[in-house]
Amino acid sequence: MPLVSPPPTVAVEPPVVDGTRLTEAFALDVENLQSVLQYILSAETLTNLEALAEKQPARLRYPDALWVSTVHEFLLAYRRGVMRREHIVQALAPLYLGRTGSFLRQYATSPEPVVDEALENLCREFERSKPDLVRRWNRV
Repeated sequence: MPLVSPPPTVAVEPPVVDGTRLTEAFALDVENLQSVLQYILSAETLTNLEALAEKQPARLRYPDALWVSTVHEFLLAYRRGVMRREHIVQALAPLYLGRTGSFLRQYATSPEPVVDEALENLCREFERSKPDLVRRWNRV
């Protein structure tokens, strides 16, 4: 007869998800992508992104408005075909990780309603800026 025993008890700690490594890599990523970003982003957005990258990783907060303008300008660059489209998509990934790290550092210990409100604010920012994106999209 087979014996059935309870599974062994193993203490598993939850992973540390505070965004530290992502924000630490952000400054180097922006510097390394400089030659690509200058073709994708407007001068204003690139200047703001560089200023953000100069902050200490622990203080890095990628604001919603800057993230929205970054995404929109990447979309427009993709539409215009300023370079091989794969390169445009690949250049966005490290910026996305920097934004993710910033969000995690800011909200990792926040209660769910606070995180939900932060995400809703980001959605509102995308909605608010959509008419400008559409206008610029149709101009291309």
